[in-house]
Amino acid sequence: MKASIQLTMEQTTMFRRLPSTLFGLLLIFMLVACTPATTTDESALSDDEPVIVDDSSADSPDQASAEPPAATLTIDGREQNAGITGYCWQQGDGTSICADGIGFTTATDPIPAESTFLAQFEYMLDAKPGRVQLSIFPASQPVLTGPKESDWRYWKSVPGDQFTLSPDNNPSIELTLEPGLHVFNMFVDWLDYGSVNYGFLVAVGGASEGELPDTNLGALLEAITPDGRVIYLPVQPPSEDSMMALLEGTLVEVDGCLRIEDGHYADGWLVIWPFGSDIRVADDGIEVINEEGKPVARVGEQLGAGGGAIENTRGMESINEMIPGMPIEGCRGPYWVAAPLQTMVE
Repeated sequence: MKASIQLTMEQTTMFRRLPSTLFGLLLIFMLVACTPATTTDESALSDDEPVIVDDSSADSPDQASAEPPAATLTIDGREQNAGITGYCWQQGDGTSICADGIGFTTATDPIPAESTFLAQFEYMLDAKPGRVQLSIFPASQPVLTGPKESDWRYWKSVPGDQFTLSPDNNPSIELTLEPGLHVFNMFVDWLDYGSVNYGFLVAVGGASEGELPDTNLGALLEAITPDGRVIYLPVQPPSEDSMMALLEGTLVEVDGCLRIEDGHYADGWLVIWPFGSDIRVADDGIEVINEEGKPVARVGEQLGAGGGAIENTRGMESINEMIPGMPIEGCRGPYWVAAPLQTMVE
């Protein structure tokens, strides 16, 4: 476990950056200035465990829940539940569980508002926070756009306005905003509990659902080997951005899934391949090819892949939503969301 790292929510809010109009895509999960896989301890977390930070020197209160509290935004009697972009939340044993998302997380449907309106927030925790900061920016750059049935959307931060709110459980603020879709990112810090980044989506001055970016999905490709086995290739949606960490290891096939083995996890990292990737199976092996049909990776050979790690459940679930058919039975995380790969030298 990474037990010696002391994190604040402002540091963990965007740990790893996923590709923007893709993954573009989380995935923020949820972690948005990506951490190289080489920093992962060999006793690292399973795919079902979030990062645990040792806070044993601090007093940990008895808490009704190990999860951060829910929050809502109300405008003119209409209420919206908050998305949770990331958090660090203390447990009863003196540790803090930290999780992060693949973008600023909001509800799918925006809450309507006039140009000038009163925004009323509420957190479902009796204790008063020590600090509340609100940032508002245009919902113009999706980090991830998900299926229409998804409850959440994910956004990339762009320049906006900053506000400091009263440290209460139900702060309010009167705002005047330009017409359009806006992301509200609220950072709330409770001294004895932890901190959370909440997200809301507001349509000001008649902006509508129709102005939201179109759904943009990846694909789960399949190929059949000469001996009849199915090989899966999860492919990201189109992306303009990508994470820039580096993972080096051997590309292997485990139960039909292509993984990079680098010694940190028993089965290695399940690769989420860049948009345009395809799979080619022949008697002499399994290759991944790019949009031009040129090989970029081959099973059994070394591979250096740029990209970023997604190791917690929240982040992997967000990626699964973007690729119909995921998760694949037997193909567990952690995920490596790969950047575009160089063509192999023949």
